[in-house]
Amino acid sequence: MFKVEKYEESKDKGYTLVTKQLSALLEGEPNVIANLSNASALLNQFLDRTNWVGFYLYEEESNDVHAFPGHIACDAASQSEIVVPIVKDDKLIGVLDIDSPEKARFDEEDQHHLERFVEELVRHV
Repeated sequence: MFKVEKYEESKDKGYTLVTKQLSALLEGEPNVIANLSNASALLNQFLDRTNWVGFYLYEEESNDVHAFPGHIACDAASQSEIVVPIVKDDKLIGVLDIDSPEKARFDEEDQHHLERFVEELVRHV
């Protein structure tokens, strides 16, 4: 298992560190599912005040979750959410989805840094 170091100084420094940790964690691992799993675990350890960190992969034939009879809604405690598209070679391959039980948990700075995190992830998938 890996240890996630946290920066208490600023959100910017913390996100910069976690993105560097992602790069080191995924280096040399060719398995996409392993990389997505490790990335979500890393973010889950890094982020506070969240109750879900995960990825949804795009599949053309099943992209309307409300039309799927077995769809399970996210945690009822979720009060805010941020979703970052994962695009590779101009093609949507999925999204990073993070939920929080706290209203207004995510801001533009989170969005900016999570987009950078996903850009780093795309280099490894």
